[in-house]
Amino acid sequence: MQVVRVDGLNELRRDLRQSDKTIDRRLSGRLRRATRVVLDDAKARVPVRSGAARSSLKSGVQQRGAYIKGGKDDVPYYGWLDFGSRRPQAGRAPWANSGKGPKGGRFIYPALGETSGPFIREVRKAIDQALQEVDL
Repeated sequence: MQVVRVDGLNELRRDLRQSDKTIDRRLSGRLRRATRVVLDDAKARVPVRSGAARSSLKSGVQQRGAYIKGGKDDVPYYGWLDFGSRRPQAGRAPWANSGKGPKGGRFIYPALGETSGPFIREVRKAIDQALQEVDL
């Protein structure tokens, strides 16, 4: 599993929230834009049949960081598509008991690995801009 950690981000967001809520909202928006770098790459990797799996990929920002997730009620097969095997299962939904697929998945984690440099640059830029706004 590929994870990019930014040490001190939780503390920075807490301090910014205490100083000015509008700055925290701006930082959240900038972090959301940073996740778009990875999200756009991951979406380009998802094969298109109906487009539902590709459009189910979403990104967001929580207090502890940014995330990208795929699948929803309309796309119950997304987990299999990203992490399941390609072995066909006769008489069943293709994702039922299909075995293990690639350990790092096919879409989100490879996209994070490929775009980690631009993603980190965008996060640094977002943090620098937030710090400039509070004159730190």
